[in-house]
Amino acid sequence: MHKRWQIKQIHTIEGERYVDRCNNFGGKGGYGIWSAFMSLVVWIGWNIFLIQFFVYVDDNFGFERAEAVTFHARLNRRLPSQQARLLDLWDNIGLPYEDRKQEHGLILHVIGFIVDPNAMTVTIPDDAHAKFLSSISDFINTSSSDRRHTLREFQSFAGYANWVFNVYPLGRPGLSTLYSKIAGKTRANARIYLNSAIIHELSWLSNYITTAPPVRIFAATSWDPIEARSAGLRQLEVFTDASSIALAYYFPSLSLAYHTPLPANPPSDTIFWFEALAVCSAIHHAANVWARDFSLKLDRLLVSTDNMNTVHMFDSLHAKPSYNPLLVSSIDARIQSSLDVRVRHVSGENNTITDAVSRGKFSQAYRLVPNLTIHSFTPPRDVLGAPLQ
Repeated sequence: MHKRWQIKQIHTIEGERYVDRCNNFGGKGGYGIWSAFMSLVVWIGWNIFLIQFFVYVDDNFGFERAEAVTFHARLNRRLPSQQARLLDLWDNIGLPYEDRKQEHGLILHVIGFIVDPNAMTVTIPDDAHAKFLSSISDFINTSSSDRRHTLREFQSFAGYANWVFNVYPLGRPGLSTLYSKIAGKTRANARIYLNSAIIHELSWLSNYITTAPPVRIFAATSWDPIEARSAGLRQLEVFTDASSIALAYYFPSLSLAYHTPLPANPPSDTIFWFEALAVCSAIHHAANVWARDFSLKLDRLLVSTDNMNTVHMFDSLHAKPSYNPLLVSSIDARIQSSLDVRVRHVSGENNTITDAVSRGKFSQAYRLVPNLTIHSFTPPRDVLGAPLQ
């Protein structure tokens, strides 16, 4: 590689600096060059040829109406119009491609996933689905007297699972304790004990992968209430809060608030844990009371909280083991009720009703919302037990 490019290929391993001088397509330098080049090709396609398509490294794919077809001279067959124009661009700039890889149809395989653009879903092939479930079973098999795997085996399984999470994203909490177990370890062949908490989470992951429907990767991302109604979706917003004495959540459009004292002997006594418990409780309430009632047709729940750590946890689906049961419990409720959930941050000034209810200041809440009704609630029982070791 050129000396100036080698600066971008310096690796740090156990405190020592190493320069990767080589250019292999599978190496870091080759990928950097490819990305720069392909970014320019994509820019030309979008801005000059007006083609709308997606790119994953060297895999290009997109959508076209069924009747929009164009004859492509070099391949001597009719193709979706945007695909034909993309190949014209590649011919013009001399970018090589293989004829056999120019596919189109109602369902396509894209980087190993099955993409159904009409159903707007993405899943993995049946054989890959079965193989991953089998790998979980093999990994947590406790019939052997030696319940240990090497660090390399732990890392390999985690990498495999993360590929699957591209289409089963709600499964991410299944690796919480596994990641905690291998954190900071560097000896690839060191054997690590498979504890009960890892087995419990991976068993949950297996059940989730078994029952989860295809993921609607391309669902609309806008959560604006007006746009939701125009799309025929029933969307409800709930505000949550935790104080030093109680939990609360509040549905503004229904003038309904719920309150409960802090649970005794919780797995964690930090305010972050209680804030996350309030969110988990609100999700369960919406899933159990409204989402399963066909007459109400609740499709989406927008949860607003003034705690940024809680927002990050539910957005990333990553938590420390002591908090992970909150994620798992909320995901179970979402799946069972087909409820889509988003957690966002609001300032404390915009969360005054829930704040007053959580502090037991009911008279203040009634002054702010005269027709407010306040009920008690019980947090989900499955998150209040002692964590597995």
